[in-house]
Amino acid sequence: MIPYYLPLSSFLAALLVVTALPASWRERNGAALSLTLWLFCLNVAHGINSSIWMRDARVHAAVWCDITTKLEIGVYPAILTASVCLCSQFEAIASGRIMRWTSGDYRKQRLLDLAACIAVPFIVMMLHLIVQPRRFDIVEGFGCRPAVLPSVPAILVLYFPNLLLAAGALLFSTVAVYHAITQRLTFTSHLIRASPSDNGLYPRLTAMATFQSLWAVAVAGYEIHHQIQVHLVPWSSWAISHANFAHVQSRNMSELTSGELKALSLVWWTIPIAAYAVFMVSALSASAMNRYSRTYEWIRCAVFRRPAKPQSSADTFVVRKGVPSHIIVHKLSTVDVRSDVDDLRTLPPYTPSKGRAVKKPNLKISPSRRSFDSISSLGSIRSLPRIFISEEFPASRPPTPPHRHHVPLEDLRDSCTQ
Repeated sequence: MIPYYLPLSSFLAALLVVTALPASWRERNGAALSLTLWLFCLNVAHGINSSIWMRDARVHAAVWCDITTKLEIGVYPAILTASVCLCSQFEAIASGRIMRWTSGDYRKQRLLDLAACIAVPFIVMMLHLIVQPRRFDIVEGFGCRPAVLPSVPAILVLYFPNLLLAAGALLFSTVAVYHAITQRLTFTSHLIRASPSDNGLYPRLTAMATFQSLWAVAVAGYEIHHQIQVHLVPWSSWAISHANFAHVQSRNMSELTSGELKALSLVWWTIPIAAYAVFMVSALSASAMNRYSRTYEWIRCAVFRRPAKPQSSADTFVVRKGVPSHIIVHKLSTVDVRSDVDDLRTLPPYTPSKGRAVKKPNLKISPSRRSFDSISSLGSIRSLPRIFISEEFPASRPPTPPHRHHVPLEDLRDSCTQ
């Protein structure tokens, strides 16, 4: 019998990884979005499999096993494809190519990443049919497992693409780190251009993708070593390899060798660990910290009936849903510059500003006079910006220039002729 922590860890990983979906959707990052969805589906499937077959290995829910085993084959290339896309995005940011991108380039990049994260796993799923000797396996405690014929074609079809994708992700991350070191003066501005709300998002995503790529290399290497130790079976033809395709193999925990149990546990724990890594990237973001702070304040005020903390004067400018709620306009002193001044070489006399005349800023979010007639369409009046006029900046008055006697040009000409 398998311990109870296996299904609990899967369900916990699914619950944690789904919290990263809003951040991926706001950033419009197709690779991160597809990675989150793949990990959520597989962790739910792992938890259900471990719960159903915790005490036995009887054959039931055959259609469910057909679906989950194919998803099990496709999740590893899906994780590595998303890692390649995330590392390539960070390399474009670090090298500065993103500064030349237009909105069309951004949209094209998102669609390509999303298509790659969907197409590559499905191609590997179809190639798995070549080395699938039976319908599926059922292992006590783990549930439905994909059946793989230990052979050279299995290594080339299932494990070699994973190694190739992991190498591509590591190559992109290495080049990105090189660009970040050599162009460190402009690296911060590139990060701000890529993600204005969270400048550390792409470095964290690249670190997560690098970790998952290294983990995938270790897992693939161990599986290849285990298959070679078990003894590779020659793949002669399609008919011979698929002679017992409708057969379902059931194995209890006592029938597994120590090497098989280690390989199975290593492959099984890859999915929850990847989900925990995605959650850590989302949990350390700036927006997540703000949500934690708001949740803590709500619990403190609503549950424990504590008074709300007063806002400091430094928090005068607050942005709520993209609309600034406070705008500070400083009253400046004015200087009278007239076009009819005779001598432009001297400064005009100083004239302080009268009253509270301030030039109205051209704000796109400022409602017009007509919009106040239908204030219901704009929501609450508290969401509109408030303008505060502070005291004028201290400025030194320019000294009064000395009076100069201006001699007309005609008098100068007369004196010269005399």
